[in-house]
Amino acid sequence: IVLAAQAQREQQILEAQGEAEAITTVANAQAEALATIGQAAATDEGQKAVQLDLATRAITAKESIAKQSTIVLMDGDKSEAGSVVAQSMAVVAAMNSAGMNTGNS
Repeated sequence: IVLAAQAQREQQILEAQGEAEAITTVANAQAEALATIGQAAATDEGQKAVQLDLATRAITAKESIAKQSTIVLMDGDKSEAGSVVAQSMAVVAAMNSAGMNTGNS
């Protein structure tokens, strides 16, 4: 009984260590991805890519909402792709004016 309990305890320790390593690995990968995105976003081309990504995500979100409901109430100008892009550009401009841009562009 003692050996079985000790084996179970060691197994739990190994599982916890494995989970901790997995969490650390994921966190490191996310940090590297964010650093890469940050460097790319600091360029003019990167800003355009961010704007396109934001607009695409907004359109996808609106499509998802529309699929889940039979009635979707939206402001008329907020439903057009051009408006979504303009909104995304306004967010990026606000970020830049707030000093969030590193100035590498």
